[in-house]
Amino acid sequence: MKDMSYYRRGYEAETGETLSPSDHIHHVDGNHHNNDPKNWFKIPQSVHKEIDRGVLENIPRPSDPDSKEEGLLTKGLLRQLIRIFEAGKKEKREIREFTTV
Repeated sequence: MKDMSYYRRGYEAETGETLSPSDHIHHVDGNHHNNDPKNWFKIPQSVHKEIDRGVLENIPRPSDPDSKEEGLLTKGLLRQLIRIFEAGKKEKREIREFTTV
């Protein structure tokens, strides 16, 4: 497997975006040898760790990264997962701020 900087450089060159240190590049179809830019998806490090931990192991990966097929770990589902995770982090932060006052 190539090192993470390869994917980061490729993603940045493809999209023109500059990634933050907490951004990771996820292979949508789970195949780290499929380096088609369509197969790359920017995802927060914290969400990527959860995926790698196997939290979503029962959700199959699509063979086509642009798949919209129901029940697969598609880009759409990844976007939802990021929104849910970010909302949870915000909620925890608000609770912590409230309790420390």
